[in-house]
Amino acid sequence: MQKLLFEKLEPVILEKRRILCGDASNFQGDERDIIFLSMVDSNEGDGPLRMTASGTDDSTKKRYNVAASRARDQLWVIHSLDISRDLKQGDIRKTLLDYIINPTALDIAMQKAAKEAESPFEEAVAKSLVAKGYHVVQQWPVGAYRIDMVVIDEQEKIAIECDGERWHSGEEKIRQDMERQTILERLGWRFIRIRGSEYYSNPEETMERIISNLQELGVRPVGHVGTIQPDSTLLQEVKRRATEYVEKWNGKTETMIDLDL
Repeated sequence: MQKLLFEKLEPVILEKRRILCGDASNFQGDERDIIFLSMVDSNEGDGPLRMTASGTDDSTKKRYNVAASRARDQLWVIHSLDISRDLKQGDIRKTLLDYIINPTALDIAMQKAAKEAESPFEEAVAKSLVAKGYHVVQQWPVGAYRIDMVVIDEQEKIAIECDGERWHSGEEKIRQDMERQTILERLGWRFIRIRGSEYYSNPEETMERIISNLQELGVRPVGHVGTIQPDSTLLQEVKRRATEYVEKWNGKTETMIDLDL
């Protein structure tokens, strides 16, 4: 891309527009009004690509965070992958592309979590899991019972019970909860329990435990998948202008073009 920039644009234009090409490290501490982020890749295999995880000490995640946060006004992501076929659940690239497709999906999921929670405690836990990209279904019915929330990853389902002091206090209530859990475990359910006293004494540490438990049980974040939005007027115009430039460059490679977007 750097080579093409030097071929197609005069140095004065590169300087005037402050055009910079590089990876995330080149933009650390820097910003631009408009950022074009290339996530172009090829998948010649039958299955999805090898997963890109957060990396040691979240190093890969931090690079992606830098890349996706350098734009003051617009971030344009160019990619070549079929998100549902080429990228595994939990892949950091899929998480970013899911967000790009529908930036409002997280807000909608948060509103849903608040609406379906039966207590502020359940709402806080559900929102924390949703913010981490987990697929959470609240008030899951199982026969005559109901589970506070279930975290889903493909075929895996883990039940999470929020034992608030107000709603789950007393020996009789504790005994009923344990009997219910025993019955559901016989049906194949696996449980993670959270006590309100534990959560409110240290919410971050408690949720770290829950995330660790989910990982041990093979449940991963799946991101916030939304409906693909139709092209905006701006996107249509950018595509039109890009096509014009490509045609001119292919027809007359010696012609220098002044960008006036």
